[in-house]
Amino acid sequence: MVAFGIFGIDQLKVFDHFIIHLYVLYGKAVRGLHSLIARFRLICYGAKVGKHLSVRGWINLHISPSASVVIGNNVLIKSGFPDNPVGGSLRTGIWAERGARLTIGNDTGLANVTIVCSKSISVGENTFIGGGTVIYDTDFHSLDSAVRVRGNDDHVRASPINIGNECWIGGHCIILKGVTVGNQAIVGAGSVVTKDIPPGQIWAGNPAKFIKELKGESE
Repeated sequence: MVAFGIFGIDQLKVFDHFIIHLYVLYGKAVRGLHSLIARFRLICYGAKVGKHLSVRGWINLHISPSASVVIGNNVLIKSGFPDNPVGGSLRTGIWAERGARLTIGNDTGLANVTIVCSKSISVGENTFIGGGTVIYDTDFHSLDSAVRVRGNDDHVRASPINIGNECWIGGHCIILKGVTVGNQAIVGAGSVVTKDIPPGQIWAGNPAKFIKELKGESE
């Protein structure tokens, strides 16, 4: 038997399995704590949170008292590099302004996603949103340079965003105001979505364009 110091290979394997078991237990405890803290913070902001919210990492929150935020059951939110290296330089952030309505459906997952909701954003059920994706329903600033210079952007354009059920939004996408992503649609990584995507289609690019239909796909 090959030995390492005073331990044999079999002893090292047992020790390694023990360390892995401890690490798994530690991970579960940390995830449970993150989920509990996130639920408490969201409720303090006035959000309605469904059952079995799972949060991994710290999420950034800015929710107006007059905003409506509803998070469904079994939602998974990952935030930070340890839980998803894609977009891992960011943390998941939710910004809901006065009077805004944000809804995230049941069984949906987000990883290192930034959502800025000034009017209305709806994400359906069983939808996956990849790391580093940003979703903005507002232009943030006026198109009129004189208004921007004065700093009086009180009438910035904003339009609702609707993302359907069973969609897959790839990593590092930008979803802009006024678009609808149909049920079961796929958006390729790094795409900029500026117009509606019909159900069951793959779109990609900057700006995102039609790639193919998904009907009958088994891959």
